[in-house]
Amino acid sequence: IFGVNALHGRTLPGCEKEVNCRFQRHTPECCTKWIGHWNASNAAALFRYTAEKLSHYASPYALEFGNEIGGSSGIQAHIEAPIYANDFMSFKELITKTWPSHTPKTVLADTAFNTNWTKEVLSIVGRDAVDIFTWHMYYLGAGVDPKLPSKVVDPVVLDRLSRDAEGVSSTLRTSSPSTQIWMGETGGAYNSGHPGVTDAFMSGFWYLDSLGMLAKYQHQGYCRQTLIGGNYGLLDASTLTPNPDFYNALMWQKVMGSKVLNLTVGNSPSKKLRAYAHCTRDAHDGSVTLLLLNLDDTESIAVQHNAQSTEADREEYHFTSEALDSKKLFLNSVLLTAGMDGSMPELRPTHRSPSSALILAPQSYAFVVLRGVKYPACLDPFDEIAV
Repeated sequence: IFGVNALHGRTLPGCEKEVNCRFQRHTPECCTKWIGHWNASNAAALFRYTAEKLSHYASPYALEFGNEIGGSSGIQAHIEAPIYANDFMSFKELITKTWPSHTPKTVLADTAFNTNWTKEVLSIVGRDAVDIFTWHMYYLGAGVDPKLPSKVVDPVVLDRLSRDAEGVSSTLRTSSPSTQIWMGETGGAYNSGHPGVTDAFMSGFWYLDSLGMLAKYQHQGYCRQTLIGGNYGLLDASTLTPNPDFYNALMWQKVMGSKVLNLTVGNSPSKKLRAYAHCTRDAHDGSVTLLLLNLDDTESIAVQHNAQSTEADREEYHFTSEALDSKKLFLNSVLLTAGMDGSMPELRPTHRSPSSALILAPQSYAFVVLRGVKYPACLDPFDEIAV
């Protein structure tokens, strides 16, 4: 996916001399409002060169029109909806002209979600004209916030994503139902996160919860900020060793399939138990995978489920650490470390009898595979499972 400069050709008139555009809680509109239309000449030359000179390679998967420039949600720049929409149509036409076959997908708008701006843009470009809609979210707040560690395990804070994700999903399903929805950028806390939080064991609580939450609200892609860089990278920027969330991402890919199941959680008035369910990846026997997160710092949680009983053992992957701010991650009490050659450790489950208790330790998270339960929801996504 390649992002194209959507500001080329536009101008920033600026403000009167007495207006201070720096260090403002609410930046004056004149500081970031760009006017005029997009000049496509540079993008056209790049597209043409790519199509002609690199034709032995596959065409780009997708091309994105600008970054963080959507209306009032733009960061250093913002463009009004009618102007952006009309220029996006020119952008889309240029892509189709350059690659008549194997045409790259179009992406907008990769910015903090603004309902009115998004609806107006989609109404102008036309229903289903956009292939992928992306948005940004850093719902833990600033990386410098001293309360950041407590936010990571606060269910009230984690629920903020639910409200926004539901709004995005509702807007797109109404205005452009065939458009894919992606989380285009998130790292938990903005301004590069915070060491000992977004690069440590505790980061898994917000990260895995957001993966489950966004899948629940029909998101089909997730771009983590970052692979390397800042204090929220999946890899340590100095040593390139995996941070805990790298292994969390591997586990998600290993056992969580693309079919999301409806799930309800009972008997947890404090909301300390977070739970999500998917059909198990690459399974053909009706297996279900649960993602369970215990936010409580003192109490274990016994989990019961209503999936069909089976003689097959449960496959349990329990993740813990020495401390919330530690970079060490233990899977079933075994420390995960990469090999000297960069190879990844095998992620092995503990096998438990289906009649045994399923216990989630305080401030831990787990993936639990219910193998062979033949759960109908893996064939019918509208069935429900309760925990």
